[in-house]
Amino acid sequence: MVEPEKPKKKKDKIEYDADIAQRLQADLDEEARLEKEREEEASKTANIAEWDDVQAMMDADYELAAKL
Repeated sequence: MVEPEKPKKKKDKIEYDADIAQRLQADLDEEARLEKEREEEASKTANIAEWDDVQAMMDADYELAAKL
């Protein structure tokens, strides 16, 4: 004979909700970490491109100065 499922006690419900909240928070933290890494990588890429431009201008200035 199958016994009917007993309703969860308030304490069990609180523990279950706390577990779900921890899992959701962990997911949100992971998403935030990944977003921060993407932003840092984009920033590094932009900085590299800008430094390349600065180096090109310095090289051009040096060549011009050498011609004069």
